[in-house]
Amino acid sequence: MSVDFKAKQQEFSAYLRDPDKHPAPADVKPERMAMYRELFFNNIDQFLAVNFPVLRKLLTDTQWRELAETSTNSWPSISRCCANS
Repeated sequence: MSVDFKAKQQEFSAYLRDPDKHPAPADVKPERMAMYRELFFNNIDQFLAVNFPVLRKLLTDTQWRELAETSTNSWPSISRCCANS
């Protein structure tokens, strides 16, 4: 059975960015998806905190988490090197 890696990657990343709108991949255990989602947001959190330290100090933890989630839902990153592949 052949797996379309690009489609699988898009399904996986769509769920990580916005699990309310996108279902988890059926072939990945929910515990694993929860772990991947936490790792994903830890990376986003650190990236934003390093680049926006004053904003981080001004916001509560809840506001900060909402900002991180909104940033990944509203402005998904697109790699120029892989855009046409």
